[in-house]
Amino acid sequence: MKLIERILWVIMALALVMKVLHLPLSSFLLIVSISVLNMLYFFLSWLLFPQPTRQEQMVWLSVLAGVFLSTGLVGVLFKLQLWPLSGFYLLVGGTSLAMLIMLVLLMRGSRPELTDYMRGLLRRAVPMLVACIALYALPNATLTAFYYRDDPEMGRLMIQYNSSDDPGERIELGNRIDSLHQARMRGEVEMER
Repeated sequence: MKLIERILWVIMALALVMKVLHLPLSSFLLIVSISVLNMLYFFLSWLLFPQPTRQEQMVWLSVLAGVFLSTGLVGVLFKLQLWPLSGFYLLVGGTSLAMLIMLVLLMRGSRPELTDYMRGLLRRAVPMLVACIALYALPNATLTAFYYRDDPEMGRLMIQYNSSDDPGERIELGNRIDSLHQARMRGEVEMER
């Protein structure tokens, strides 16, 4: 892996730890690191993946791998931020990554001179596939309850808001969430512990 890619993965891991610990700027770091990594994979995969030289690659496979990894990363970001369409991106990203892994494993024997290149693709695709599967299986309500473990009332409202299909109910719940958040900001309501 290239240095910039490693740095972005470290920042993303640090942001995840910060998010678990409820530290400020965790979401910002997570969004920025995943977005930059996503753009690197999507636009510059043909420069990033070859090992040890740029000529030792299959350009079409590098571009395909970059698009598939980008889709998986979008799904991971959307799920961790509790944004809509996370399931769609995780499903598309996981399926495409599984196809990429099978393709690389099938092509590995036919091109022995590209062993390092193929290993590099697998080193990126397999963990991303595992993350896509794990996050796809994790219910949004569980993740929401975990994020709001220090504030169960807000967590309950957020779960209701995210699971409701009725626009009127969503507006009412959104207003209750906003008023509770503003009351807590003013110090009028204490969080339950």
